[in-house]
Order: sequence, then C-alpha cells, then structure tokens
Amino acid sequence: ADGSRSGLSFSALYERARERFLVSSELALRNHLTEMKDHKMVRERFAGAAGAGAAKQLYVPLPVETLKGILAELKTNSQLQQILGR
Repeated sequence: ADGSRSGLSFSALYERARERFLVSSELALRNHLTEMKDHKMVRERFAGAAGAGAAKQLYVPLPVETLKGILAELKTNSQLQQILGR
C-alpha cells in the first residue's frame, strides 16, 4: 500500500459504523477487525511522527481503483436486490 494514503483511527471507524447501525459496541467492532486482520483484509500502521505521539490507523491494502470497483459492484447488486424484492 502507498504510505501517503490516509487511514482511519479506530475511534473514527467505530463512530461511522455505529451511526450506520453496523455494530452495537466497540467489542463487536474489534472482533470484526480481528477477523479481517487475520485474513489480511485490513492492516494497521502508525501515522504521524515516530514515537509515543504516532496514531494507529486502519487501512485496506488495495489500490483505490480496486476499492471503487468493489463499491460500484456492491451498489449494483444492492439495486438489483431492491428491484427483485429481496
């Protein structure tokens, strides 16, 4: 992955996931993330200055264009399911 790309802090990810009703607790999100890390779908890195002030960030180790393709496919599948009434 390109080190210049941004990641997301755990607290920011938790807030977004909670707002979208994807998880109900930090523990649930941590469990999901552990599974994703085990399968190398999510990685961690430290951002900012080295040392105690560096913030841990989460990121998906795929090129942006690949992620955009995945999102487009998910959106298409979601729309198809709505049309079919599933």
